[in-house]
Amino acid sequence: MAQRPRGRPLKEINQEEFEKLCKYHCTSQEIMDFFDVTDKTITAWCRRTYNQGFSDARKRFEQMGKANLRKIQFQLAEKNPNMAIFLGKQYLGQRNSPTVAVSMEGIQAANAQFLSLAEMINHPVAERTLAQVEALPEAGRAVADLLADTAQTEKAGGGT
Repeated sequence: MAQRPRGRPLKEINQEEFEKLCKYHCTSQEIMDFFDVTDKTITAWCRRTYNQGFSDARKRFEQMGKANLRKIQFQLAEKNPNMAIFLGKQYLGQRNSPTVAVSMEGIQAANAQFLSLAEMINHPVAERTLAQVEALPEAGRAVADLLADTAQTEKAGGGT
């Protein structure tokens, strides 16, 4: 006489559906709810089917889903860039704006140029010597040349 199996019959979980849900980044709870099973049941099924636990199996198929998403993004980008951007932000960690690094040296250099420009505006160009103009930063020289041209035009009677 054949022995009857002990315990409840094994719950059937469709392998193709399981893999698809993982690729779609469904949460563990959503997958368990879909199959109407507990974490113990789905973990045991994963061990029998994939020789690994539920968490590891789910991560493996999620990674396949990410690779597929990248492929789809390139296809969608040809027709609908907004959808590609949205999906990239949601699942691939992409961002709209790059991160800008600011150093203290850069801030100090910009501040020095600003102060040089402010000094030129507050003091007439006629009072500057050639040595002072040559000592100005590059941007300051351009402004100084422009102000000098304006002052010469006004002296010649061409001012408005």
